[in-house]
Amino acid sequence: MSLCCPHCKEAATPSTFSTGRYRLADEELFCDRCGETSLVGYWRLEGVQLGQQSYAEPLTPARA
Repeated sequence: MSLCCPHCKEAATPSTFSTGRYRLADEELFCDRCGETSLVGYWRLEGVQLGQQSYAEPLTPARA
């Protein structure tokens, strides 16, 4: 599962990811990029939402 900062929307750095990977959802995690702190649950939710957007394929009209 990926972790993304809910403030700057950037993926977690390797050090932040290794720290937050096993933390509980109600523990706080510090972003190395923007300096903000948020609950790990929000990091996970943001990661899931951004992951879904990257896998979504644009709809194209069917060709006859």
